[in-house]
Amino acid sequence: MLGRADPENKGRYASNADKLAARIDALDRELRDVLAPVRDVPFVVFHDAYQYFERSYALRAVGPSP
Repeated sequence: MLGRADPENKGRYASNADKLAARIDALDRELRDVLAPVRDVPFVVFHDAYQYFERSYALRAVGPSP
């Protein structure tokens, strides 16, 4: 979309988007590896703000109902 508004820099936008996607993928892999050993360990939360994170990484939060 930025490339349409600024065609001169379309390649730069695409390159930056690819780099960001790679960084996000690497972080996701790292989080999965780090959290794997504690996946079944319950932990207490007092707010459901992390429910998407908990679901994405199959974590076992206890506390407020999701």
